[in-house]
Amino acid sequence: MMYRVLLPALIAEIRRRVPDPALSPTLEGLDMVAYTRAKISPMVRGLFPRVEQDTVLAVLERSVVVLTPANIEGVLRSCM
Repeated sequence: MMYRVLLPALIAEIRRRVPDPALSPTLEGLDMVAYTRAKISPMVRGLFPRVEQDTVLAVLERSVVVLTPANIEGVLRSCM
């Protein structure tokens, strides 16, 4: 399949462009659910009816993946 060729090329290009992962901010100790909710809440409140907002927030706060130079390769390899 085409992704077997494209995925290594994408990862190589990301490695070329991103700074050293050791120099990047870390997500350790960060409450990702609270962080995600705080970041996406204004968008959800503006786009969805009030009755749907809590449901949409509950789904999104568990679905968002924050990419960093340290985790992007692993995330890409785990996706189809």
